[in-house]
Amino acid sequence: MPPPQMTLMNAPSREFCVARRERTNTPLQALLLMNEEEYFKAAKVTSMNALEETNSTESGLNYIYETITSHLPSSDRLNLMKETLVDFKEYYEGKPELAKSMTPAMKESSFSERVDIAAWTMVTHGLLNLELAKVRR
Repeated sequence: MPPPQMTLMNAPSREFCVARRERTNTPLQALLLMNEEEYFKAAKVTSMNALEETNSTESGLNYIYETITSHLPSSDRLNLMKETLVDFKEYYEGKPELAKSMTPAMKESSFSERVDIAAWTMVTHGLLNLELAKVRR
C-alpha cells in the first residue's frame, strides 16, 4: 500500500516504471498542501532563508518566488505578493496569539520579528500551493 500522500497526489504505482506522470489537480491535493504540517515547515524555512539572504522586501519576494517556481515573478505578481505580505502583517499584529503560535521556537525574539516570520511564512505557503509549484515545466 503506498503512503496516503502519494495516493492523493496521483503518484504511479511502484510496481512498474512510468516515464511521464499524469497531470492532475484535485481539491484533495489542495487540502493536503494547505494543511500538512511539513508544508508549513518548508514555508517557514524558505521564508527565514529569504529574510537572512536578502536586504529588501522586493528581493526577498523574488527569492521566494524563484525558489518555489523556478521563475521570476512578473511585476503584477510581485505587487500582489507585496500587498498580501502587508495584509498578513496587519492581521498578525492584531492577533498576537496567532503570531506566537506560528513561531513557537522564537521565544527570545521580539514580537515584530515573530509577526514578520508569520507573515512571510503565509505568503510562502500560498506560493507552495500554486500550480507552478506543483507542476514543473
